[in-house]
Amino acid sequence: MSAVAQARIETSQGKDPTGGATHFNFRKNAFAGAFQGYGLKRSSAPLSNAYPTAALPADDVYANTHE
Repeated sequence: MSAVAQARIETSQGKDPTGGATHFNFRKNAFAGAFQGYGLKRSSAPLSNAYPTAALPADDVYANTHE
């Protein structure tokens, strides 16, 4: 809850934690190419996936932002 409150404060101050990203993509590998024509802005990993599927495993997930 405190992280959400802090994010709301920062958003109200005009801070953008995504750095202007307009698209988000989760990957099961370190692929750093474009996503639907949008260039990679930032990649965060390794992350754990609380809802694993056949396409996206439970561990070592990459969260990418694109613009």
